[in-house]
Amino acid sequence: MRTSLENLNTTIAHSVRGFTDSSNRTLFRRVRYVATVVFPTMYSFLSYDQKDPTSIWAKPKNEIYNQLISDFKDKPLSIFLKKFFSLIEKISNDKENHRQLHETFEIGIKVLKEFYSLYHE
Repeated sequence: MRTSLENLNTTIAHSVRGFTDSSNRTLFRRVRYVATVVFPTMYSFLSYDQKDPTSIWAKPKNEIYNQLISDFKDKPLSIFLKKFFSLIEKISNDKENHRQLHETFEIGIKVLKEFYSLYHE
């Protein structure tokens, strides 16, 4: 958990480099990759300093999402998470909307940057 949070900046840089070089037909795959980083990062962030981190990892994703939204109400992390989850839902129904794919990727990177910043405070 700690290693993934400590190395998040490298993961972000790798993702951004890959996205920059993407063609329109690979955009969805790049966005999907960012989502596969965001979801476990949510768990890692909430559990890295817990005595029993497995109790966090046992919870459903929606519960972890709601806890983060509540814990960081009116903070950038909460705002970006809400936007990211909303966009993920939209692109699941329209994988060819390149503008939305770009926006989803951008917000996903902002989420990861917030986690990185908060972890290093």
